Amino acid sequence: TKSNLPQVAHCGAGGRACGVSRWDAPTADDVVGMYCGTQLVPMVADGAVTAGDIIMSGATGGAKTWVTAASDANHELGQAWSTAADTATVYVKLNL
Repeated sequence: TKSNLPQVAHCGAGGRACGVSRWDAPTADDVVGMYCGTQLVPMVADGAVTAGDIIMSGATGGAKTWVTAASDANHELGQAWSTAADTATVYVKLNL
């Protein structure tokens, strides 16, 4: 914690997220806001994403299309509301 604020980090691929950071790549000791709940938020795509895809966290915290082969281990982050290429902005309706 810093000044009584919780400390968080990117979750791994398919990890259970508590929210989505409002800014990219915070540095050590930065205070960064988080989106959570059921908001529609911009995220960086981790691979190509199509509108309507179920989204999970990618290995670096980006929005990744749900991988069904490992569905028991993966946790849903939300649903894509736009289509995006790898590393482009995709809008995701959170389900946290």
